[in-house]
Order: sequence, then structure tokens, then C-alpha cells
Amino acid sequence: MDVSTTFLDLLHSLRLLTVALLHFLGVKRIKSAAGIVLMAVGIYTICTSLANFNIVKSEIGTLLFFLGANILAGCLER
Repeated sequence: MDVSTTFLDLLHSLRLLTVALLHFLGVKRIKSAAGIVLMAVGIYTICTSLANFNIVKSEIGTLLFFLGANILAGCLER
């Protein structure tokens, strides 16, 4: 992957995260939006790290995903 492709992927992901955050800020609490954003960042980190065969970054992405999922699950239980 070259730098321009990675940068465009990052911009696209940030745009999607911003849209999701704005959507859920109007409907849900800030905590649930933060959980969704963490899950999305985790998925993005996992995908990019697997493409580059970076195992440590993949583990960080997995932790971010599950942290976001736990935050979101805690918000939905109430």
C-alpha cells in the first residue's frame, strides 16, 4: 500500500465515524456513540494491521473493539 491510499482510507473511515457519531449523538447518549466509535476504530485497526501482517497492531485493534462493545452493551442494558 502506498501512502496516498492509506491516507484516503483513513479519511474515509474518519468521515464514516463522524457521521455515526453525529447520528447517535442526536438519538443516543454520548457513551453509546463513544462505544460505536471505538468499535469502528478497532475494526479499522484490525483490517489495516492484517493487511500489513502487523500482529501487535491487530491485538490493539481487538482490544479497542471489545472495549467499545462493552461500553455499548453497558449503555443498552439500562
